[in-house]
Formats: sequence, structure tokens, C-alpha cells
Amino acid sequence: MRIGGSTYDWFRGSGYLGLQRHPDVLAAACEATLRYGLRLRDRRAAGCHPCLLEWERAANAFFECDGAVLLGSGYAGGAVVATALAGDVDVAFVDEQSHANVWDGLAVAGLPAIAFRHRDPPSLAAALAEHLAPDQRPLVMSDGVFPITGAIAPADAYWDVLAAHEGAILCLDDAHGYGVLGRHGRGTLEHLGLAGAGFLSYGTMSKGLGASGGVIPCSLRLRDRIERLSAAYRSTSKPPPGIVAAGARALEIARTQPQLRARLAEHVARVRSTLRSFGIAIEETPAAIVCIAQAPDLDCAAIARHLHDRERIAVLYTEGGYSNVPVGGCLAFTLSALHEDEQIDRLLAALRAAL
Repeated sequence: MRIGGSTYDWFRGSGYLGLQRHPDVLAAACEATLRYGLRLRDRRAAGCHPCLLEWERAANAFFECDGAVLLGSGYAGGAVVATALAGDVDVAFVDEQSHANVWDGLAVAGLPAIAFRHRDPPSLAAALAEHLAPDQRPLVMSDGVFPITGAIAPADAYWDVLAAHEGAILCLDDAHGYGVLGRHGRGTLEHLGLAGAGFLSYGTMSKGLGASGGVIPCSLRLRDRIERLSAAYRSTSKPPPGIVAAGARALEIARTQPQLRARLAEHVARVRSTLRSFGIAIEETPAAIVCIAQAPDLDCAAIARHLHDRERIAVLYTEGGYSNVPVGGCLAFTLSALHEDEQIDRLLAALRAAL
């Protein structure tokens, strides 16, 4: 990246597969914009726009579903899903560090929301025992991959807790899991081997999937419910045709070029194992987000400044202002399939010298 006239190794942002700058994705965006302009009409009863139909085909193929839904933003996913499910569940139980869209979406749907401790199945079980009546159906919501630490929700353990509750639904905001986790890049549920009735996820195209807009991989039945019941869905516009076409092409590349995901996985494994060899406590996760928490003998803010000013390496230092920031702040950085081995070398050498 060029910043202030200088070249930096960029380890911020979330272009995990590098699709945001893929030439075929950019070409699809330009061609659709020139052909269709900047407004996409999307009312199915009046005939779907060709770009939307193309996106649906690509999304259904990538996620292996038949009713993928495109949203104006990933943030809208919380409200769209919650309003569509409101008639099927009675009480929502939410990881306390979940993204704001989860909480906002439940408020829009009018569902009572009970927090449980972060990534803590026993806390979930205790909350269910205290707040769920015998005839009520629970909805459990959480991030799939948490956006600062890269930690993965123990959704399989949550499902073990939910097994005794008929009609239970487990739903993940998987913005940072799509394109990265699972054999086919379908996210946290695939990574944990969870599929079938009772499981649902949603996310954004703007992280691992190279474009913009929200995505809900689902069945035709749920898509119909969303279109009929969710005012949050009906009342918002789709992205422009160029963005939709870019997303369709990015999904196709992500599906047919698994080497991008493999390359990213190599970077993630190498960085995590090397940092552990330095004596740094690093989350054991295949997510593309790496987090070093503040510690008494570790000044994360000073390290971030040193990397930026002396090494020309851009990482993130934060003390708060976002969900999932460790107490005291942290140093966080993200990896991409586009990173060259030499960039990873420079990052690790600079961290070793600074830690």
C-alpha cells in the first residue's frame, strides 16, 4: 500500500482471498455498470434483474444451497434473520461479545435477548435453564469468527447444550468465516461439521468474498419467509449492478480456485506457529485474524508505532470501540492470500525484534 508517499506492507483490512482486486472481479463490475447503470430493481414478482439471478446462481453453487439471499449490507443480516425467525423462536441467547448487528437485529424483531459469557457453553446452559420456559424455543446467536481476536465460536458445543430443546436454532454471523473456514470456504458451520435443520449463518461479501453486500445462504423455504415476513429485507435496496456482478464472479473464483484458500491457510499456520515459538500466547484457530493481547511485559501500542514508523508495516492497535477487543487492548493483524512470502518474513522478523 502507498501511504503518505511511502510503501507499506499492509496487514490490516480483510481481503482474505484477495478477490477485491482480482482482475476478473473488477472487469465484471465495470461491464455490469456500463450495461445496467447504478440502480438494480429486484422485485421478484416483476422479474429479477439479470445480475441478481447470476449472483444467486453463484451463491447457491458456492454455499451448496438453493435459496441464497442478497442484502444491501452484511449488517442488515441480523435484522433480516431475526425478523424472519421471530415466529419460530421465543427467546434469543447471545454471546456477550457478538457484533452489534446481532443485538440491533434482535431489537428490531422484538425478541428478548439474554447474554451469556463469551464462548462459554456452560454459561449458555445456565442461561437457558434460568430464562427459558419448558414450552419455549431458543435461538442462539454469536459471531462465527470474532473480528478482533479471530476466535471461533464453539458452535458444536452450543448445539450439544441445545439438543434437549425442541425447535432450537443456532445462527452465526460469519462475516469473517466465509471464504476462509471449512473445506469449501463455507464458513464456521462447515469447519465444525454442522449442517442441516437448526443451523443458519449469514455474513458479508466484503471480507473473504471480494465484493459488498450481505449474504444469507439458505433454503428456498427460508428465502420465501424472508421475502414475506422481513420488513428489514423488503425496505432496503440491493447493491448496484456492478457490485452484484462483481460478487457473483468472486464467488465463482472462490469456489473454483481452492488454491487461494490453501495459500491463505499456509500463511495463517506459519504466522501462528512462529509467534508461539516466540513465547506469545496466540489463539489456536485457522482464522485469518491474528491477535496479540496487551500484557504487563508487552506494550502493544509501542509495537504498532514501531512497525508503522520504522518498518513500514501496517497493523492495528486498538484499546476498544469495537466488539471483542481484549481487556487492555491488543495488536491485531490480518493475512491474505495475496501476501508474498517476503512480506510474511518481514512481519515476523519485525515482531521478533519488537516483542
